[in-house]
Amino acid sequence: MILTRAALPGDCDEVAVMARELAAATSPGVSPKVSGDALRRDLFGPSPLLRLLVAEDGQGLVGYCLSLLLFSTWRGARGLHVIDLYLRPHARRGRLGERLLRAAARQGWQDGARFIRLEVESGNHGAERFYRRHGFHLKDNEQSYSLDEAPMRDLVAATGP
Repeated sequence: MILTRAALPGDCDEVAVMARELAAATSPGVSPKVSGDALRRDLFGPSPLLRLLVAEDGQGLVGYCLSLLLFSTWRGARGLHVIDLYLRPHARRGRLGERLLRAAARQGWQDGARFIRLEVESGNHGAERFYRRHGFHLKDNEQSYSLDEAPMRDLVAATGP
């Protein structure tokens, strides 16, 4: 029997390990900088940002869904951004991913979210099939851009208008 529940502070270190497992499986050579302390800070600290659901069997954690609320001016509505949805290989194929996604969606819905956004690493065909099966569609009119720490620091420090 696998239980899904809201994360506790003690779960954060193992979730950080699973985030590294996810990166190893989908983005070889990438090593996430997330730590249990960072998760605890942004889940349970004075300014909570994240939401975290975990799945556990009798042996320990076997999966998680990490998300946060967002807002779309185009939709005029709150949404839910799913950051990670990960299951350890031995916990797949039992609809556990669907259970975690559904629980995150329910929680978001209760808090006013009316849509979900997420990214899938290129080449992660299993994830693409999973999300399409649940009604997600590829937004081909958008591209994802990123500004890393050093250029962001430059942007923040720049003077002028």
